[in-house]
Amino acid sequence: MAEFEDEDNRTPAAHLTEQGRQPAMVGARAKQEPVRVHVQATGAEPRTPAEAGRAAAERLALEQEVTALRRAIAGKDRTLDSISLECRRLEDAIEDEHTEAEALRKEAETLRQELERNTAALATERKAATELERDFHELRVRLLNVHRHGVTGPAAGGRTRGFVGYLSPFLIGVVVGLAVAAAAGIGYLGVDGLLRPPSRPQVAAEPGSPAPGSVSAAGAEPAAVPEPSGIEKDSAPNQAAEPTVLRTLRDRLSDGSMGPLMVALPAGGFAMGSAGLGGERDERPEHQVRVGGFLIGANEVTFADYDRFARATGRRLPGDFGWGRARRPVVDVSWGDAQAYAQWLSRQTGRHYRLPSEAEWEYAARGGTQSAYWWGVGPEVGRAQCFDCGTTWDDGRSTVPVGSFEPNPYGLHDTAGNVLEWTADCYRPSYEGAPTDGTAWDQEPCPARVARGGAFNKPAKSMRSAARAQFAPDARVNMLGFRLARDE
Repeated sequence: MAEFEDEDNRTPAAHLTEQGRQPAMVGARAKQEPVRVHVQATGAEPRTPAEAGRAAAERLALEQEVTALRRAIAGKDRTLDSISLECRRLEDAIEDEHTEAEALRKEAETLRQELERNTAALATERKAATELERDFHELRVRLLNVHRHGVTGPAAGGRTRGFVGYLSPFLIGVVVGLAVAAAAGIGYLGVDGLLRPPSRPQVAAEPGSPAPGSVSAAGAEPAAVPEPSGIEKDSAPNQAAEPTVLRTLRDRLSDGSMGPLMVALPAGGFAMGSAGLGGERDERPEHQVRVGGFLIGANEVTFADYDRFARATGRRLPGDFGWGRARRPVVDVSWGDAQAYAQWLSRQTGRHYRLPSEAEWEYAARGGTQSAYWWGVGPEVGRAQCFDCGTTWDDGRSTVPVGSFEPNPYGLHDTAGNVLEWTADCYRPSYEGAPTDGTAWDQEPCPARVARGGAFNKPAKSMRSAARAQFAPDARVNMLGFRLARDE
């Protein structure tokens, strides 16, 4: 047996056994190779081959995720670059806008200064026109007196010719002055206010109705107003009527508080609308209207009045636009809101409150006059609140408390300016077919209602007694309010 031993003294059987184990050892080393590679790459020694495989797969996934993130970051960087470019473009545009705005501001300031100069010049022209008109009427009265009181015969004829000869240069100057005023654009000097200025109209009382005159607190019968003598109506100077003392009252509400102050107006007739050059197309034709006796608010309905109604009924509180409430005229109310307030006040007092008809409103606003404004032919500083009235109240940019200005001859405040006032009538573009008894022209369909009186942000021409405006019934704006009427 010794000859079969190798140099290591291994027997043939041992040698064969060793050769049989070699394939298994090679397989084990093959399985351990990935582990060795992973250890060399990561420095970590996994526990098992399976763990090593998972680690390799995770590493591959992480590498792929990192690659995707890098691509996303690169895309966002490009987006940020685009945003930065757009921001710089917008900054440049804003700078251009600021430059343009500053230029517009300077231009607006220049226009404002020019407007102030033009307003001052217009006021001067209006004053001159008023003086010219007064001279014209004085001349007209003198001519009428010459015609009325002149006598026949050579002597009388000589006196008349001498007087007319004396007046001829003056008359020529008046005519030239009127032509200059018309060329300057004094549009409010129309035929109704200049060429045919009426005297204080007489308010003819209905049988059994009080005429304008003094009334005691106890309700004594007023004295009749005398008819002007010595001058024809059409030749009288254009001036406001003398104040007329009329009966006033306030109804008590169911809670014991007092309602709005009302003025009792007598029945009477007047010429409604305008026939002059200063009027608008919808103020024609001028027509005679006879109005029955009624009561009308001395003031426009205030926020204090309306807010009490709104809180009592849960109705919407109107906005005051930051100007204040209390004694300011209520605005931001529709025609329906005004009607609802009148109905509520009627239930509270047992009296019939309502919106005045357009004819009643104009009759009351004129205060016994037929001139363009109740005080005369043209706007006057200190009379009302309007855009170009020249008052000190906020430069015409807001309403003012009611009663801030002198009342008209009937004791009514703010019939000119402050806020426009709803009336009961439907708007129609002319007075053709309009009622002549003072009732409301209220026919369906009615897409617009009439408002009267001008407003704080409207020009003075809109405050004329005959001037009209129209609004959709559901309109709620900062320049529109109302005053109430009441049946006797």
